[in-house]
Amino acid sequence: MEELAVAQSQLDEKQRELDIVQAEYDRAMAEKQRLLEDAEACRRKMSNATALIGGLAGERSRWTEASQQFAEQINRLVGDVLLATGFLSYTGPFNQDFRNLLTRLWRKELEQNNIPFSEDLNYITMLVDNATLSEWSVQGLPTDELSVQNGLIVTRATRYPLLIDPQGQGKAWIKKKEADNDLQVTSLNHKYFRSHLEDSLSLGRPLLIEDVGEELDPALDNVLEKNFIKSGSTFKVKVGDKECDLMKGFCLYITSKLPNPSYTPEVYAKTSVIDFTVTMRGLEDQLLGLVILTEKRELETERTKLMEEVAANRRKMKELEDNLLYRLTTTEGSLVEDESLIEMLSVTKTTSEGVREKLTVAAETEVMINTAREEYRPVAARGSLLYFLVVEMSMVNVMYQTSLRQFLGLFDLSMARSTKSPVTQKRIVNIIDYLTYAVYCYTARGFYEVDKFTFTMLLTLKIAMHTGDVKKEEFQIMIKGGAALDLNAVAPKPKKWIQDMTWLNLVELSKLPQFSQLPSQVGANDRFIASIRAVQIVFSNILYLLLCHFLALPEECGAISMGQGQEVHARRLLSASMTDGRWVLLQNCHLGLNFMDEFLETVTAAENSHESFRCWLTTEGNPHFPINLLQSSIKFTYDPPMGIRAGLRRTYALLTQDQLDISNLPQWKPMLYGVAFLHTTVQERRKFGPIGWNIPYEFNQADFTSTVQFVQNHLDEIDVKKGISWPTVRYMIGEVQYGGRVTDDYDKRLLNTYSKVWFSEAMFSDTFMFYRGYNIPKCRTLDEYQNSIDMLPLVDSPECFGLHSNADITYSTNTANSMLTTIVNIQPKDSGGGGGETREATVYRMANDILEKVPPDYNPFEVKERLIKMDHLKPLHIFLRQEIDRMQRVISSVRSTLTDLKLAIDGTIIMSENLRDALDNIFDARIPNAWRKVSFTQYINRGNEPLDERELSGIGV
Repeated sequence: MEELAVAQSQLDEKQRELDIVQAEYDRAMAEKQRLLEDAEACRRKMSNATALIGGLAGERSRWTEASQQFAEQINRLVGDVLLATGFLSYTGPFNQDFRNLLTRLWRKELEQNNIPFSEDLNYITMLVDNATLSEWSVQGLPTDELSVQNGLIVTRATRYPLLIDPQGQGKAWIKKKEADNDLQVTSLNHKYFRSHLEDSLSLGRPLLIEDVGEELDPALDNVLEKNFIKSGSTFKVKVGDKECDLMKGFCLYITSKLPNPSYTPEVYAKTSVIDFTVTMRGLEDQLLGLVILTEKRELETERTKLMEEVAANRRKMKELEDNLLYRLTTTEGSLVEDESLIEMLSVTKTTSEGVREKLTVAAETEVMINTAREEYRPVAARGSLLYFLVVEMSMVNVMYQTSLRQFLGLFDLSMARSTKSPVTQKRIVNIIDYLTYAVYCYTARGFYEVDKFTFTMLLTLKIAMHTGDVKKEEFQIMIKGGAALDLNAVAPKPKKWIQDMTWLNLVELSKLPQFSQLPSQVGANDRFIASIRAVQIVFSNILYLLLCHFLALPEECGAISMGQGQEVHARRLLSASMTDGRWVLLQNCHLGLNFMDEFLETVTAAENSHESFRCWLTTEGNPHFPINLLQSSIKFTYDPPMGIRAGLRRTYALLTQDQLDISNLPQWKPMLYGVAFLHTTVQERRKFGPIGWNIPYEFNQADFTSTVQFVQNHLDEIDVKKGISWPTVRYMIGEVQYGGRVTDDYDKRLLNTYSKVWFSEAMFSDTFMFYRGYNIPKCRTLDEYQNSIDMLPLVDSPECFGLHSNADITYSTNTANSMLTTIVNIQPKDSGGGGGETREATVYRMANDILEKVPPDYNPFEVKERLIKMDHLKPLHIFLRQEIDRMQRVISSVRSTLTDLKLAIDGTIIMSENLRDALDNIFDARIPNAWRKVSFTQYINRGNEPLDERELSGIGV
């Protein structure tokens, strides 16, 4: 037992020693584990730190540079924000030139006030990122600078946008941009407009009000002015007499098709008016895309796909960078301990590298695609030129409206129908030639004959200027001549017989290098020039003949003449005809303008319209005719054709073979041809002005029809033995049928002379001729008559109408002057902001010069006293008093106009239409219309000579 106790004691002691050693061991192992964990943590931190440094190393230089730029930008922030705010607030209604001019003026103001700003400030890069720009491009916004700036104003301005959008490009972009946001499209004339507005406000949906006029619905006032009422956590707005909730997501877009609307200052204050008119460069890029899509579809497909990929990649890059910066700024504690941040950084870096590689490849591919696309740019450039020329013609006559959609249809048709060729350059020439001819034919048929000359001339000049064959200064000299020169400020005329205006034109023409010696040559060869100065000038008339054959008219064609109270009948007829497939003719639509918008909506909104339904409209020119209807229609004009051949062709095109064979008498066909020739002659004489007829009479088809009916009846009733009663025929033609319109005695005598010379037994002989080369053909069928008419001369001499050959000089001169005046009127009114003197500054200076030369007003008391001394009751003295009164009205009008014009240029008063007309005419060195009304019309187009007292007196006397 004792030994056992000793052994137990020893065991306990050893156990205690073991426990001590074990405790030391455990402490050592724990220390070891701790050290291992610390080492692992250090290793992880080192690894994370390495990864973090590596991940951010690529961003360091860029972020450092960006930080420095931000510091500099902060210093210039006030000036940049002022410029950007001014840009968003004020530049919307202006074109690119005026926007640049405003920016330069603002920068001068900032410099004068020592406000720093960025010299290379770009509104686009400042206010929008590349990813958004790419999205806008995919959505259909043109990529030219003006269109992108317009997109900025639409999306960044505080006021709701009102787009001046005659081509509908802005509207199309908005529809695609807001397609995913449940966009509501309506119009002010829509019967559910108020409901659409209220629903969009309460549901938080975007609203597009399209095709507004010059006035807005008063129900929009509170919305446009943002008179929102806070009610708890929501806002309300009053629409009319009803309060509507305003939910987040609501935005308003307004578009107008009017090319140059006159909005009130209140509209400009409530909305952000933006000129969204398509630019020449923007349209050219769009047309280039269409050409490539047709000719090189794979290129355009690849380009579109590339744009979408680039947009997506740029957006992804921005998201990654934004997320990374957010995590870096919001992470608490040590960055190296945030495993998720390190992982995110790794993913971001890998993804960014892949995106950068894709963007690099995309940039290289884009260069290759654009190089291939540029080969077809001449086609797009010609198309853009043609479209803007057609748009310019709408300033000649408001009825000459052609929509961009119609033009794009012609463009596609030209590519489809033009001759194919494996040689690219040959294919390009074929498309251009076909497109030019197709656009000319399509648009010219809707022009009056007198305006086809202008269109043809402009078409030729525009193409020549685009190709470099005609320079801009040559074009300006051609259309303006020497109108801006002062006869006293140029070299004197070498001979007195040279007209003043002719000499001024020669001096202006001598500014071109190729004509620099022209004035001296005129002086050296005056005898030769004097002998040929009256030689007739011949203009090459480009005629466009349009013959419409109605081969298969429906059995029923309903017609209604519009006017007061006819809308009900028109609606009923339209509804029935659209269902049954009948044709409808609405006449005199200018008398029912209020119905035209409803008519267009009815026709376009119909879903089950019969495919045979057609609607014809007739109207006079009216500036208030709906533009949408004009642009949606195929237009024709019906006015007398130019020339005898064209006139006879139209007359016989309206005849039928049955009418030709209605009488068996041999006199019928020659007399019918004689009436047709007379009908064409009396119309053609009008173009010669007072030389042709003292009063311009409106002879029309009804005169011809009634005369033909009389001739037919007379031949049916004559006694074969006695023959035709020529006195009766001549009297009916010269005094009744055509003479019934004639009121001037000399004109009636002329008409009776035509009847006497052309209508007699002699007209049935083979030797009879109206004039040399104009005889009566012996034909039996209409085709034979048409073939014979086609053999007549294309250009008729004045002798054909019984006029002197010099009459054509007056006609050609008047035609050329009218054409050049029209061309000058429709030229763009450049701001002159390209570094030179602006239009306004030029006119301001000219107004001061003219005011200095305007004579003082006549003193009525002095005039009266002097006339009394001169025996004021003598006829010549009475006449003198009247002329003095007239001259005083001229002086007062000139002084008042110029004074008001200076105030308007300074911005003191509003620039009215009369003042705008005066500004344009004075800049073009022409007499303003207000002055013409109080002056003699013979004093026109004589440059700036009326600016001193002697010449101003010439206006009124």
